[in-house]
Formats: sequence, structure tokens, C-alpha cells
Amino acid sequence: MERIRTTMLLFACLLYALPAIGQPGSVRGRATEAGTVDPVPTAVVVLTSQESGRSQGGYTDERGNYLIENIPSGQYTLSVSQVGYRKLVREGISIAAGQTLTLDVELEPQQIIIDGVVVTASRGSQKVLEAPASVSVVDARQIAANPALTPTDHLKTTAGVDIARTGLLQQNVVVRGFNNVFSGTLMMLTDNRMAGVPSLRLNAPYLIPLADDDIDYIEVVRGPGSALYGPNAANGVVNMITKSPFSSQGTSLSLAFGERSVFQTSVRHAQKLSSSIGVKISGLYFRGTDWSYTDPVEDEVRKAALAAGARADTLKIGKREELVERFGGEARVDLLLTEKLGVIFTAGLNRLRSGIEMTDIGSAQGKDWTYTYLQGRLSYGDAFVQAFLNSSNAGDTYLLRTGNPIVDRSSQFVAQAQHSMRLGEIQRFVYGADYIYTKPVTDGTINGSFEQSDNVSEYGGYLQSETQLFGGNIELVLAGRYDRHSQLNDPIFSPRAGLVWKSWEKQSVRLTYNKAYATPTSTELFLDIQGHPNPFGFPSPYEIQLRAIGVPKSGYKFERDASGAPFFYSPFAPSRTSGFPTNTISLLWPAVVQILAAQGVDISRIPAPQLNQIRPTMGLLNTETQSFVPVADVYDLNALDPTITETIEIGYKGALGTKLQLGVDLYRSEIKNFIAPLMNFTPNVFMNGGDVKAYLKPYIKGALMQQGVPEAQAEAMAEAQSTQIGTAVGRIPLGTVTPKGVTDPTAIYLSSRSYGKVNVAGLDLWADYRLNNQWSFSTTYSHVNRDYFDKLQGIEDVALNAPRNKWSLGVEYQRQDLGLQASLKYRGSSRFRMHSGVYDGFVAPADFFDLTVGYRLRNLQGLGVTLSAQNLANKKHQYFIGAPRIGRLVLAKISYSL
Repeated sequence: MERIRTTMLLFACLLYALPAIGQPGSVRGRATEAGTVDPVPTAVVVLTSQESGRSQGGYTDERGNYLIENIPSGQYTLSVSQVGYRKLVREGISIAAGQTLTLDVELEPQQIIIDGVVVTASRGSQKVLEAPASVSVVDARQIAANPALTPTDHLKTTAGVDIARTGLLQQNVVVRGFNNVFSGTLMMLTDNRMAGVPSLRLNAPYLIPLADDDIDYIEVVRGPGSALYGPNAANGVVNMITKSPFSSQGTSLSLAFGERSVFQTSVRHAQKLSSSIGVKISGLYFRGTDWSYTDPVEDEVRKAALAAGARADTLKIGKREELVERFGGEARVDLLLTEKLGVIFTAGLNRLRSGIEMTDIGSAQGKDWTYTYLQGRLSYGDAFVQAFLNSSNAGDTYLLRTGNPIVDRSSQFVAQAQHSMRLGEIQRFVYGADYIYTKPVTDGTINGSFEQSDNVSEYGGYLQSETQLFGGNIELVLAGRYDRHSQLNDPIFSPRAGLVWKSWEKQSVRLTYNKAYATPTSTELFLDIQGHPNPFGFPSPYEIQLRAIGVPKSGYKFERDASGAPFFYSPFAPSRTSGFPTNTISLLWPAVVQILAAQGVDISRIPAPQLNQIRPTMGLLNTETQSFVPVADVYDLNALDPTITETIEIGYKGALGTKLQLGVDLYRSEIKNFIAPLMNFTPNVFMNGGDVKAYLKPYIKGALMQQGVPEAQAEAMAEAQSTQIGTAVGRIPLGTVTPKGVTDPTAIYLSSRSYGKVNVAGLDLWADYRLNNQWSFSTTYSHVNRDYFDKLQGIEDVALNAPRNKWSLGVEYQRQDLGLQASLKYRGSSRFRMHSGVYDGFVAPADFFDLTVGYRLRNLQGLGVTLSAQNLANKKHQYFIGAPRIGRLVLAKISYSL
């Protein structure tokens, strides 16, 4: 009957509106959330002709309105979809020539875990359920409901993600462990652009110029991804997708303020200039007072410099600024040149006016550090091409333990091309190529002697096959990638294989194998920098400095004598560049006599011992505790190889009934050529305190007896004095065992090292339960079987620098009719050992409660107020050794869209 009425209506229109014949029609309407008047912005609206199959469409704006024009008359199917809502489909829509049809729609909210669409897992649109990887998505609704100071704040309770917070904005983010204080092991993308600092490969969230209002959603892919993404995606990928000006027109403003003098404001404006041109501009500003921390090494060196006559107002050593300030912005132009051809140009800038960042050799005071980028993207049908240039300028940044400047004017140029092709309904190929050129420019402040040979070129290609088997119930994924790196000797091949079994509706089981790789970073290859000018406090000219170095292609070899004793170099020797075998340590007896004399102990009348009378000992300086770890030998540093991660993973994700959604991933990774963070590999050399005691005792006893002291008393006095002197002498670092080729042979050197093999197994679990339209519950749990590896290859301890266990529980309450939303989340982690660069110690277990309450004013559309309290109970926690203890942060946010 309805179809008859529609037909009669169309016939009447033809009779009485003949001038409209042949003119195209249009459809307009508004998308709202079911049961409310809240708009659903950025929803995709598509009209598909039932006769020709041709589709045309658009997006809803900030108020949920959409308009599709130039529609030929005919029968159509309307589909409306948005991440976080159930897809709506209406068939049998009739559009007459010249008609403007109004179709309002209501979208039903739902959790996006199963039905959401992702692009990161396979570099192409794909449902989460069907993706051949472990994927989580944080959508725009979740982002809007939780005020954040950086984009990565939204990942705090995402399964498998480790976040070590070291300040208001500073964070080290990785997936599935192996974190450190200067971390870049996670591939972090913004709109498919690598978002790390170019040559340092540092993921600094405060240098990503993104405001919450501009983020559409965030995808997290756990596990290796090198087959499609190339180098340095061995642990996972985080891709932050921003909103298109076509899908999110209008202006949005936000203002946040709270504890620690936090003030943050952002603005975003997007506008469609025509049917083919859209523009967007956004900006943000942040200011706050960071948590304070006193570094004992900085404090000691600063006091020594002041005592030597340095001016307190100009001395940079230990000059920390608790003010954190940054600003940034982005401009974007979208061009829809044809139905298939689209071009996007983006430019962005972010500047850290002031803030502290931890490094492997101590913290740095950031001053006017600027990060800029230019990006161009072109898509034509199934083809995608992009190029971008990331640039970094460290401004007036300096190291806090030395006061030395940090110069970084580095850049990275990347060009990528990809195409996909379908063969029928069951076969799809994705193939492409990448080129990466990284150019560090540090004026010798970071890369020192390597400054003229530190450019890196990387290029590679890949092919992925996706085959639908057994009527689409099983998908077979096979992929391979080939890469070359200008600083590595051999090419790298990365295979990938996976089976996805869509066993029941909205449920799938996945079995995957991935072999991924991570190339050594520029700092691991080319670092040459001072970390401490004089850790032992020796007077000039006897200083022994602490330095950090990269490992060149030739590696580092220790020189040895015929007996196998390694050579050491001493500032107390006639020449700092002349080495001695460690078994000739007694040659430095005159230096010991001089050092003891300065302390009021005179042993100048005792003859020097013979070479074989005093044995050497060696110990590695623990830069955090200032103690020495005894070692028996030294080990050459071979050239660094790429870290190869082979992972076998089985996963399940699905909806159990209409309320519960669940995901479980079990994985085992074998990591070969694992590159550990900077560690001391050059031990200091000491005289054996017991040998010194044994040598001195008879001389001291004889001298006492010559003075008339009875033998028994002389024996006791000689025993005490020789023990005291022997212990003191045994603690004097007389030199350093260093390899050939270093710039200062007497210095202590920190460097990276490739280890043979590390095995890690783990579990990631998440679950969401929606009781009704008002109450929902969520939980996550992640576990790894090991967080510390003792004496790898008999050389060094290596830490995961992340907890073995972490978990979260959450409850959310929402009343859309009242505009009210509230959530309470509990998150915790277990105790773990940290060993990264100059930092070593234990990080305590943690547990926090986070509370968020939001309210959208019903009588003033577009206005919302949110109050959040992170670490509600104010439990002070030190996420990393060397970082401040971080407590509660209460924020209030006001947002308005128009």
C-alpha cells in the first residue's frame, strides 16, 4: 500500500510540475542519537541506486545535518554509519526529479569493538572482527567524554599498552613492553604520517599538535606489523585519525583548567568552500606547573660548579623549570577533484616552550623545541600515494647533568605508494613501496664524531594477499616485505601469515605468524655525547668523564695482551692515550701514593710493589646508585643488527549475546638481536684491596716496631691500618677498560648492544558488558611471563621496563535524555625492575581511580562541561626511576560547538 501511495504521489508530481522533469533531486536530513536530540557528527551518509548501483554521499556536520545533491530520479537505498553506532540501512527510497526529500535518522549507540571499521591493521578499510591482527579502537565519543592533555592519554586503559608518565605532558608509550626513558619502539602515526621526532625516533606526545576536538578515532594494533608498515613496527602501531573538513564542518572551542595551574585551550574550524574544496584549521595552547624532582647527580654537579665560581643565574647544570608550556596548530585542505580522485595537504607546527624530557644519560630541559611537518596525500580509486617531511629544531634545549646544549635540526622525508586490486569476490592484493631518508644535524652535540656519516636511507616493498575461503568464512592472509638500510650490511625479509575464521555471526578466531624487524635508531648507531663531566670528582686534570656512544658498522674491539688481559687507560698515567694491560695495575702505585697523601696518609717510604704482587679488579659503575658491579671480563661490541621479532598469536573476539563483547589474545614472541637501552660496557680498574693490604702490612708492622712498639701491638695496629688503607685503595677507580676507536679512552662509556635471543609470552584480554542503555562495564588485563632477563649471554641484565601484570576495571553511567555521563575507572600494575641508561631501580606497584563526569546542556545545544580527576586518591607514584612522583590531577573542561 505504501508503495502504491508513493507511486501515485510521483505521478501527480509529473502532471503538475512538468518543468521539473530532468532536473536532479536532493536529500537532506539530520542524524541524531536514538532517544535523544544529540547530533551525530561525521556520520557517513550514502545513497545507492537500486538500478545502476552507483553511489553518492556525504557526511553529517557538527549539528548532525547532511545534504546530498544532484541525485537522478529513481529508487535508492540509504545507509548511515558512524564509529560507535549501529549502521542504519533504509531501502526503497524514491526520489523524483527536482524533489528535495527530507530524511531524518536516529542512530543507535553501540560499542565499536566488533562492528567498527579500521584501516591500520591491513592498510585498507576492514571491520575489526575481520582484521588479521589484535586491534582496539578509541572512538570520538570516548575521546570527547575524557578530557586529555595529550592524545595518548586516551590509551591508559587499552589492553597491551604500557604508559610511563614522567610529567604533565611527558609519557613513554609502547605496546607489549620493552619500554625505556627515550622510547621509540612503538610506531606512532597521525593520518598515516610517522609522528616521532625524526632522527631521535622519540615518540613525544607533547610534540603531536592534536586537540581532542580534531581526533576522529585512534586505532591500536598490537603485535608486529612490519609486513605492511616496514621498519620499526615490530611491537605495534598506533594511528591517530583526524576529522575531515567535509565530515565535520563548523567551529569548536574548548577550555580546560585545573590543579597544578593547568590551563589549556583549543580551537578548530572546518568549512566546505565548495562541493570539492574543504579547509580546516586548528590550534591549541597549554600551560601548567609540573611535579618537582631533584636529581642527586644534577644537584651534586651543580654544587661543585658553584663552588668553583660559576654564577647561579647563568649556570644551566641542574637548572630545572617546572613550567610546562606548549602551543601548536595544523592547517589542512581537502580536494575532491573527481569521484575517485582526492588530494589532501596538511601542515603542522608544535613548539615546546618549556618542559623536561628524560633521556638515557639524564634529563634534558626543553626550551623552544619546535616540530613541524608537511604532508601530501593522494588517493585515486584503490591507489594511495603520500609524501611527508618531518623537521625538528631543539632550540635552546640543554642537558641538565652537564649544562651542554642539545642541537637538533634533523629532518625525515618519506614517500609511500600503495595499490590494491581485487580478482573476483574472493581475492585481494595489496602492494606498495616505501622510501625513508633521515638526516640528523646536531652540530656535534649529539652525534659527535659521527656527525659527517650519520645520514640513513631506507627503502622497501611489500605484497599482501587476502583470500576468502569456504564462502568467506575463512580468510587467508599471506604477506612479504623486502627492505634495505644504508647502515646495515644485509637486506631484511619480513613474512606474515594469518587465518581468520569467522565461526559465527560477530565472532572470529585468528591465528597469525609475523616476522617483523626494527632497525637500530640513529642514537644507537651514531650517538657520541657527554653524560657527566666528572662522576668521581677527581681534581683536574684527572677527571674521568661519562659518555654515551653509538655502535658503528665496525663495532668496538677491546685490545688485549698476549695473556688475554684487556688494556685500560688512566688519567693518572703519563699519557691518557697510552694503554696498559690490567695485570700491570701496580704501575700506577705512584698515583695511589699521591691520592693517599692528599687525604693525609703517607706511604711514600714504602717501595712500589712488583707487577705480580697486586692483582687488578674490574667493576661496572651503576650510574644510579654510584656503586660498582664486579665483572670478570669485557666483551666486544659487534655491529648492531636489526631486531627480529617472530610472533605466533592466537586470538578471539566476538559478541556473546547482545550485551557482552570479549577479546582474548595469546602470543609468544622470539626476539633475536634484541637491542637493549644504553648500558655501561667499560669497567673501571682497581687495585685488589686484599692484595694492597697484604703488601702494606709487613712494612707498616716493621715501621711500628722500629718506633719501639711491641710486636703483638704492632701486629694488631698494622692489621687495622693496612685493612683501612687496602679498602680505601680498592675503591679508587684508577682507569677504564675501553675499546679501540673511542674519542676519550679514559672515559666510561654507555652504549647499546645486540643480544642473541629473548623469549616473551603474554596475554591481552578485554571485555565490555552493556547492562542497559544507562549502565556499562569494562575490564582489561595484560600479562607477560618475564619482565627481567638476568645476564643475557652472560654479559648484562636486560629489563622489560614495564610491569608483568596490569589491569583496569570501569563502570559508566549515561542518561542521554539528561545530557549526563559519568565513569569511574580503576587501573593498576605490578612492581617491576627498571634498567635503562643511567637509571636503575625498582618501580613500585600502582593502583589508581579515575573519575569523570560530563554534562551537555539541554537548553543550549553544543555546550558541554566535563570534570575529571585522574588518580583521585592522590597516590604519589614514580612511573620511572629518575622521574617525579606524580599525584592527582583534577581538570574541568568547557567545550562549545557552533
